[in-house]
Amino acid sequence: MFTEIPHLSWFFLLLFTINGISVILILLFKNRILKSTQFLLAINLLGVTFASIVICLVETRFILKVPFLFRLPSPLYYLMFPAAYLYVKLIITDRVSLKKNEFLHFLPALVHLIEMLPYYLKTNAEKILIIDGVINHDIKIYAHSEGWFPPYVHNIIRGVLALVYAIAMWRLISISRINQESSYKIFYGKTLQWLKIFTIMNGVIGIVVIESMTFTFIPSELRSLSIHFTFITVLIISNYYLLFHPEILYGHPKFSFSKLSVINVVEEKSPLENSKFETATLQDDISSEAKNISPLLAQYRIQINKYIIQSQIYLQPDFSITDLSRNTKIPVHHLRLLINKQEGLRFNDFINQYRMDHMQTLINNGALANKTLETLAFESGFSSKPAFIRGIKKLTQQTPGVYFNERKV
Repeated sequence: MFTEIPHLSWFFLLLFTINGISVILILLFKNRILKSTQFLLAINLLGVTFASIVICLVETRFILKVPFLFRLPSPLYYLMFPAAYLYVKLIITDRVSLKKNEFLHFLPALVHLIEMLPYYLKTNAEKILIIDGVINHDIKIYAHSEGWFPPYVHNIIRGVLALVYAIAMWRLISISRINQESSYKIFYGKTLQWLKIFTIMNGVIGIVVIESMTFTFIPSELRSLSIHFTFITVLIISNYYLLFHPEILYGHPKFSFSKLSVINVVEEKSPLENSKFETATLQDDISSEAKNISPLLAQYRIQINKYIIQSQIYLQPDFSITDLSRNTKIPVHHLRLLINKQEGLRFNDFINQYRMDHMQTLINNGALANKTLETLAFESGFSSKPAFIRGIKKLTQQTPGVYFNERKV
């Protein structure tokens, strides 16, 4: 009975592996906000996915048709657990790139790659002979005796690494301000939940791999089955959690409101909120509930508003969110969260509000006496006449002439 179950489980591994590949492709190619962070997550998920692919190839004996794939992803298994740790660390410390000394975590993977070169350089015929020796023995596929170490030692080391890194990840989460302070829990919400689930999954992989490699009193079929089911479970949880939470998949922490942990921002308003700019569109986008934001976002809002007003950076037509991030030292993904989610605006519309307020000030000071509305638009930072007209209409539902004429002092 047990000899048939592992050979059946490959079908489910293949099914969820295909889904996993789509998630990895999104992480690698569709994210423009947290490239380094999402790349580290992709490495970890790629390790689980590649392991599942190899299991499917062995169980179906198709590996004999593509022997070069056997052990090919082996260094990746040394890479996936430090990548998981660094992924969590970047989020917890609110960084977008690794420090130089953190690349040392990848050293074991590099050493293993060098160790495996003699095997990789073997001919396909030589590799088929090696595969023939393990393909009919469920647990021997995990022996991995092609390197410097005795059979099973490589996977024992990987299991220990997974467990050690999972403990380190859990400690990072536990002592972080994100986990301890309610205001930060508002900001990170589902992201914090995901980090805990992600950490537990990596720890479980470590425990199961250690058990499968060392508990020789358990039948090999059951040990092999436990690895299969662990990979199936990890693939299901990780893939579907990310797919159903695109704000995490694409690098956006999901913002959630809590009546117990929010503050009402009254310290400083944007010039637009202090002006006569009151339209149906803005009232719809910024509801009374949305004005209650976390202390972190409140601080960002004040910092951004102060910088934009003092620098008048909105007068530059090509000013971008990347420029704002670089000049204010606020991560881009936090800016997007505040502007897109909190304010309900795209970045260009957000900056256009400042340009409109600047134009209104010029008009109130009599600038229309010797200048056209279009000239004032260029002086206020609008890049072109169509962009000016389009921007005003989008924010006010009125033409520029009607909107500014109604607000002349």
